[in-house]
Amino acid sequence: MNYRNRISETFGPDALGDALFYRVPGGLRFELSEGGAALDQVLTAVRKATTILEHFFPPEGTIVVCLRRFMGTSPFSLRHPLRELALAGVTIPKERETWLEPVALDDRWDETIEEWTAFALFEFPISRLQTLLWCAVATDFGPFRPNPHCSIYFLDVEKRLLAHPYDDRGMDVIGPNINLLADAYVRFNSMLLDYDRPTMDHAFKSALRAPAAGYPAG
Repeated sequence: MNYRNRISETFGPDALGDALFYRVPGGLRFELSEGGAALDQVLTAVRKATTILEHFFPPEGTIVVCLRRFMGTSPFSLRHPLRELALAGVTIPKERETWLEPVALDDRWDETIEEWTAFALFEFPISRLQTLLWCAVATDFGPFRPNPHCSIYFLDVEKRLLAHPYDDRGMDVIGPNINLLADAYVRFNSMLLDYDRPTMDHAFKSALRAPAAGYPAG
């Protein structure tokens, strides 16, 4: 597969980190949940994220998925996320890429103990997108299951797009494919996170003035 190096080359060295909207200029940040009961928040987030991602990734075929999980000092800590993924009907295939990265010194509980973050990357049917979206947005709702408590990234290296639903509150979409990002900025303008809207307006204001045919301005 050899996606790991291609991801770094296409999206930058921080592509599988947190807060991608702030790390990679020119991206989009969407607001997902809309308040209400906890289950309503998760279901709304899944629905909105599905709508956005199906715009980028047609429902047929496969998509590349990357899972990121803090492992600490022991690989046995990965048993829980694997069980929860299996509960969701997600089995990491044999054809995959896995690797470990050391946790930065400033982020460790104990600076004298080396800790690790585990990554697993594989292809996944786009038709089952909602399964992993549930796992991504339910991460802050402990009682909800399945809940592997791992970060999940959806990407297409050929289209040069990467999406990270960081929890029920929102989703970042980044990449050098400016045309697709501009289309989404117009089509889903009403879903953009208002707090970061000035930054996105600055990057894509020309697209808002001349929306693509059939795309509402939000």
